[in-house]
Amino acid sequence: MFQKNNWGNNWVWTIFPYHHFHSNSHEVIAVRSGHAKVQLGGPQGKIFTISEGDCVLMPAGTGHKRIESGGGFAVTGGYPGGQDYDTQMRADETLRENIRKTGMPETDPVFGKNGPLFSYWTPEPGGKAG
Repeated sequence: MFQKNNWGNNWVWTIFPYHHFHSNSHEVIAVRSGHAKVQLGGPQGKIFTISEGDCVLMPAGTGHKRIESGGGFAVTGGYPGGQDYDTQMRADETLRENIRKTGMPETDPVFGKNGPLFSYWTPEPGGKAG
């Protein structure tokens, strides 16, 4: 599904058990099996329980971490246009600039060109994702 909607560079594994983010790409994950508690938004972020079939889209710069998991927890990840990504743990001005320059994805990773992503995620002035 992700590849069909041009979200490639896919992988299957888990979510790191420490806070991290990607400064140069948005990321989507879909839970393939099991369940987990994840924290989204960095150390002060909200904790969510996700399970098989759930999909999470994280704009560039969104901190995320697996807190606990079970049931053979595994996710598939992807990135718009199949782009490469970095894994960062501390932001500096260069990484903040990378995040600011990361534009809107061209497609919703699940529903394609006309997906609900574009109803919820609107560009900031200047055309960047917000």
